[in-house]
Amino acid sequence: MPALRRGRPQLRPTLPPRPLEEVLPGAPDEAPFLRPKSRARVRRARRGLLGRGVLALQLLAAGVVFVCAAWAGYAKVLASDKLRVAHIDVRGQRFLSEGEVIQLLGPALGENILTLELQKLKAKLRASPWVEDATVKRTLPDTLHVEIRERVPLALAEVERLYLMDGDGTLIDIYGPRTANFDLPIVRGLQKKDGEARRSRAERAGALLRDLQELAAELSEVQVEDSGDLRLVLRGQGEVLI
Repeated sequence: MPALRRGRPQLRPTLPPRPLEEVLPGAPDEAPFLRPKSRARVRRARRGLLGRGVLALQLLAAGVVFVCAAWAGYAKVLASDKLRVAHIDVRGQRFLSEGEVIQLLGPALGENILTLELQKLKAKLRASPWVEDATVKRTLPDTLHVEIRERVPLALAEVERLYLMDGDGTLIDIYGPRTANFDLPIVRGLQKKDGEARRSRAERAGALLRDLQELAAELSEVQVEDSGDLRLVLRGQGEVLI
């Protein structure tokens, strides 16, 4: 028998790993068990759109809840008896009484003070020929403050009847029992004149009386001539001044 050769066992050389393309000819660039990146991007985009949609719906729902709560609170405030007008403080009037001023305001008492339109209340006051100007303010919870500036009568204008007239030539009120305590000079020459001519003559006479101030009490009459001149008649002996 041949003698056995002793020694180290011979190892077979190891081969380097071969690419998949060489093992599987014609294999695709991407491994078949990996998901394509394009599909992952699409799914992520869809998830992003869905998340934004859900967020938008949540914000919309929160906004609706807020508006409903605010409206409910506003309605509760408007229905509160604590905000209804209970006091009207009137100042500045001399001829008009406080009750007449409140009557000019209309049904302000008992109304919600927040819903009152102050400009409309002011316009109602100025609709009175006695009121030259007015201011209206509110103080929460239930008080209106009214400041009146009345017209000041300076003469009695002879038109169809006698009227109180101020320095701007504005006819204020009929001269009668209620206004009989006014002892004023009479402005003549306004009868049978149209609106513009009568207004112009009244303004001329009123401006003179306003400039005379306290001396106007010494006059008995102011006659407005067709020429535009003013003829003044003094009290007492009736002396005429041109």
